[in-house]
Amino acid sequence: MNRRLRPLHGGILLILLLILIVGSFGIPWNRLLVTIQPLLQQVEALGFWGPLLFVGIYILFCLFLVPASPLSFLGGFLFGLPVGFLTITLGSLTGTTLVFFLGRKILRKRVESWMSRWKVFPALDRAVSREGFRLLVLIRLSPVLPFNLLNYGLGLTRIRLRDFFFGSWIGMAPITFLYVYIGSSAKDFTQLSSRSFGESPVEQIFFAFGLVATLLLVAWGTRLTRRALKSSLSDNSPEPISG
Repeated sequence: MNRRLRPLHGGILLILLLILIVGSFGIPWNRLLVTIQPLLQQVEALGFWGPLLFVGIYILFCLFLVPASPLSFLGGFLFGLPVGFLTITLGSLTGTTLVFFLGRKILRKRVESWMSRWKVFPALDRAVSREGFRLLVLIRLSPVLPFNLLNYGLGLTRIRLRDFFFGSWIGMAPITFLYVYIGSSAKDFTQLSSRSFGESPVEQIFFAFGLVATLLLVAWGTRLTRRALKSSLSDNSPEPISG
């Protein structure tokens, strides 16, 4: 086997398990980076295989309902803005689409049980059925709905796979870009762990502009999503979860 792939036997598999466990229990960011710094350096040394590894990790995060935003920061730091953005985009789209398929076809009964406990889901189902692609873009821009669980739940709705895929792609792109950009602006692990980067005037201007633009976009998406859900909740003709 190629010597460059040998880290996959030990350290790379360990980083998969470690990040999944850390993501589940919320260990602080700086402690996490100190722990996995040697393994992240191995990821950098993998060349072409490093981004593919990150795609695999992101898919696992989606499957196991683990918050994946730390991966976006790390992807930007390890691979830079262009490659990092493409890597995280590929991982998030593949992961969310796989979860959508599982919720619709394989785990449908279990997901229906989960969604039956979420009172707003019938309204969301009706809203998505009416608005489709447009509403999904807004949902992806909005932080008011649980991202990972929603990926499973959307499989129960009548939205088409095509609308789900492209709506997710467009809706997730602004925040993905911002997170990857933040990570790519860190010069070393110390800056990344303390998040003390973007300190030059030029970096501060670009960071502030990107942050404000993203927050305005998210706020707009949140407002429109709430309006659509409120409209569906006021509908007096409840429908069962779509089959």
